[in-house]
Amino acid sequence: MLSLQLMRNMDEQWDDVDHFHLSYDIDIGVSEDPYEYEVFQVDVVSPKRLASIVEDGRVECGRGYLIMSDFDIHKVNATIKRILTICEAESFEQSVDHLSKYFRLLSR
Repeated sequence: MLSLQLMRNMDEQWDDVDHFHLSYDIDIGVSEDPYEYEVFQVDVVSPKRLASIVEDGRVECGRGYLIMSDFDIHKVNATIKRILTICEAESFEQSVDHLSKYFRLLSR
């Protein structure tokens, strides 16, 4: 079973309560073996911040972003855990491949 083993806040940018960008490194592994895990990155960003990122004509890829109007760490955790359930596969390697569709893989 996949588990969220560690979630580290790597960066925070707050211009206002509805204009934010937070970066997290998340260690996802199997609950049976605490030494088998991969590190992913996910950014939690508000629609207002996302608009300011792309307003200069940049193209931004959506993988690795959780977009929410009001920051709530409990909702972030619940969403990550729901994604873990969706990505559960026969092997950890297959699960990592599925997780890579949602988060940016940092290690390997």
